[in-house]
Amino acid sequence: MINKKDVLKLEGLMYLYALSKKGSKREVADILNVSVDTVNKYITDLEDEFKVRLLSSNGRGTTLTPEGQRLLASAVELVNVIRHVNNYADDIIHPRGEVRILLTDVAADYLYCHNFFGILEEYPEIRLSMSVGDKMANKENAEYDICLSYEPPSASDSLVLKVKNIYCGVFASAEYIRKYGEPENMEDLFANHRICDKSSHVIYIPGWTEKMLKANKLALVSDSLYSFRHTVEKGIGIGVCPVYYGNEKLQRLKNVHFKFALPVYLSVHKTTMDMPRINAVVESLIKTFNADKYAED
Repeated sequence: MINKKDVLKLEGLMYLYALSKKGSKREVADILNVSVDTVNKYITDLEDEFKVRLLSSNGRGTTLTPEGQRLLASAVELVNVIRHVNNYADDIIHPRGEVRILLTDVAADYLYCHNFFGILEEYPEIRLSMSVGDKMANKENAEYDICLSYEPPSASDSLVLKVKNIYCGVFASAEYIRKYGEPENMEDLFANHRICDKSSHVIYIPGWTEKMLKANKLALVSDSLYSFRHTVEKGIGIGVCPVYYGNEKLQRLKNVHFKFALPVYLSVHKTTMDMPRINAVVESLIKTFNADKYAED
């Protein structure tokens, strides 16, 4: 624990630093809005404490003695600490720097569709470095600040903050429905309709492998979300999609009773989670999740 004498020493070092820059007690006193006597007192207290002379004054100003120069090194370190604290405070008000996000393609697509990237307008000095994968099997070995994955992280240095369910349904384009009609049920879908599938579905949708074995008209299997989505939108086939895909391009097939929620785990790395820029992105992610009108299927 420090005491009042320690605080006075720190203040004395700051006066010593100021004098090293300005070379004039009067100028330092004017800048700090104190008297010259106050400046003298702090320097005298330091000299008494260390039993050395720190300053040399003449008609041309004030300079540091060799002993003063040696003590100045500590004053410079103290100034650097103060600047670091000031920068940290400024970062809280104006978060800046790189934020590394590891996420699945579905999570990336979800964020795009829900206007998450407006954060880059709100915080123009934040830079998002996003690594997007289909299954993210190697996430434990990756370097990241924030992770959006289908499974909770097992690493001890990760912390789960929120779980978001992305609800899914069976969708087709208006063009497909115009050409081929809607399936009457799940059995009719796999027996008589063209299917577009994402390769990771067999991993995350319970029983999907068995269902796909019944598909007589498999048009596409892709690990690319972009290819999968646009193939369905172009009317090539029917596919399982997040419910927020429902728009003028895609229609949810009500006759096919299918209910599935894909969990997305929002986790952070404990070593960087308290940084202002990380907090800003995490808060925006949670806000995006909470504002989702498809919170329930």
